[in-house]
Order: sequence, then structure tokens, then C-alpha cells
Amino acid sequence: MAWGFGTDDLHMVDAAMLFDVESGKLLRWFAGPPRGEFRLVRDYLLTSAKGHGTSIWDIETEL
Repeated sequence: MAWGFGTDDLHMVDAAMLFDVESGKLLRWFAGPPRGEFRLVRDYLLTSAKGHGTSIWDIETEL
């Protein structure tokens, strides 16, 4: 899992990208999570970002 979507480091969209660990292939991405600390706990992405607090995202429904 990685933060940000786009090709320009200066203009990345707040997003989470999910990769296949073995192949490195991007499986999918979803917009929303701000840049900060990411932790994956089962099917949930926990994010913590300065100025945004902490949020929980269901990686299956992206909510």
C-alpha cells in the first residue's frame, strides 16, 4: 500500500494505492486518504495525518 496517485510528485492526488506484493502490480487505487501514516489492519486502512486527525477506511468499499 502506498499514498498518492499521479505521475508528478508536486501534484499528487490524495489516494491509497494497493499493490500485489509478489508482482509489484498495481491492483487498484481509491481517492481520499490524506498523506500521512498508513497502517493496514485486516481489511481496514488506518490513516493519521497532521491537520486531518485519524480516519479508518474499508479497503473493500473505499469508505
